[in-house]
Amino acid sequence: LLLNRHDEVRMRWKSLAWLPASTAGAMAVTVVGCYLMAVHQSHVPAWLPYISDCGALPRESCVFSLGVSLVALLLMASAMVRFLQIRELCRGNRLCTVLNAVSLGFATVTVIGCLFLAAFQQQKHFGVHDFFACCAFVGGCCYASTEAVLSFKLGNAECEDLCLGIMRSILTAVGVLSGLVMASMRTFSTPLAPPYATDEKPYLGSYGAHISSVIAEYLLVLALFAFVATFAIEFHRSRLQVLITIVPFSGEAESSGEQLVAERRPITSANDCSS
Repeated sequence: LLLNRHDEVRMRWKSLAWLPASTAGAMAVTVVGCYLMAVHQSHVPAWLPYISDCGALPRESCVFSLGVSLVALLLMASAMVRFLQIRELCRGNRLCTVLNAVSLGFATVTVIGCLFLAAFQQQKHFGVHDFFACCAFVGGCCYASTEAVLSFKLGNAECEDLCLGIMRSILTAVGVLSGLVMASMRTFSTPLAPPYATDEKPYLGSYGAHISSVIAEYLLVLALFAFVATFAIEFHRSRLQVLITIVPFSGEAESSGEQLVAERRPITSANDCSS
């Protein structure tokens, strides 16, 4: 299909606060929904099962896969908007530019981990599921750490910006400590695979270690997605404009060396997204 003129499609959003809020909300709905379904089907005990255990068997496994995949896509969109926002604010600051790129890399690792752990469920692919869960958790903690540093680097001396940076630092510390507790306690509480697992003995090791590991996992997920939800404060003061230009393609134009240059516009406005 050859077009004889330039067609432009403009998409504008006045506020993007809904994006990180939807990410955290979708994760909460997925975790709670899978837990209720798994308990109702008697697939897990009602007292503190692991999150992955609540999505290991049908029917809740279908909801778990769809929910976590949706969360991963929303998280990637939030991280990309945050990356573009910081890029506009830190022009000329080499350190912030490097941290911004590293932060996007950690977000990508987190998203890939979420997608794969949703696809390879724990019941049938225990090792693969745990590996990508580790990628998601470690990537999420590293992403939160770099974003917390950027919050202080880019923030002003105003009380609102200082409180936001402190809150993100606290959430990051809670997430990192919870991840360390979960990893250490899980080594003393290894889940048993059927037919060795029973209602009386679903794991091998200390019951206290099992409970500590499960609580730490819930705290880790809560801290990470509460961290993402804080982006809504800054996204509310940002606007996103995407310009898509459809240009005609012609072999003659290409052979004659003509070039079609599309107007480049900033994705975010520094005045609107400044903290």
